Amino acid sequence: GRGCGAVVNVLDVQARRPWPRYLAYCMSKAALESTTRGQARRFAPQVRFNGVAPGIVLWNDADGAELRERLLSAVPMGRFGQPTDVAAAVRMLLENDYITGQVLNVDGGRSM
Repeated sequence: GRGCGAVVNVLDVQARRPWPRYLAYCMSKAALESTTRGQARRFAPQVRFNGVAPGIVLWNDADGAELRERLLSAVPMGRFGQPTDVAAAVRMLLENDYITGQVLNVDGGRSM
């Protein structure tokens, strides 16, 4: 109920579809996702644990324009995310005291 603790971990949609180039990063996010769900079971109802899994929000310019355009074409919303998109999802999970053990993809629909 109200007044319980809440944790929102920042994950990554690539935890479920790891990129070989960033394998260690993807593995650590997958472990954090599993931990999020496990902690939600362990600590309910006193503490809620959820996660947000952003898609492309910040772009690595070293990856180049061709890759950027290819990835953008796979995003149904037609744009990459903004930090404010992720922050709004975190806020929603913190404010709704009946959600626990969930991971919310914030990726413009790319993971569908």
